[in-house]
Amino acid sequence: MVVNPGISASCCFRAVPESWDEAVIQKIAGLGHEIGYHYEKLSTCRGDTGRRWNHAGAGIRDRVNSGFDIRVNSTGQLMELARQGRLPERVMINTHPQRWEDRAWPWVKELVWQNVKNGVKKIVLSFKC
Repeated sequence: MVVNPGISASCCFRAVPESWDEAVIQKIAGLGHEIGYHYEKLSTCRGDTGRRWNHAGAGIRDRVNSGFDIRVNSTGQLMELARQGRLPERVMINTHPQRWEDRAWPWVKELVWQNVKNGVKKIVLSFKC
């Protein structure tokens, strides 16, 4: 659960049974966070950032033309920029909280699952696009 006074988030949910939970969505909204739909239905091809900062091949949906040229190479660097007050007033960070795991086995399991899923997506998309 995203609970931090003074910091709000936009939490996007997939409209599928395994992630759509009204009670969870209402609780997050009640904490003052914005709720939205995951963008998967808005794009049909390409666009995976590959779990890294500054990925040159990131899809257009993962980049914005903001007038800022802030290169971030790590979460630590992003936090340091925030501490120094060197970030814009508003920052949007696309995240997948289920990937935040300190324990080795769940993290490896998620990594393997995402790689398998992305491989299947590539094959499917090669026939569609």
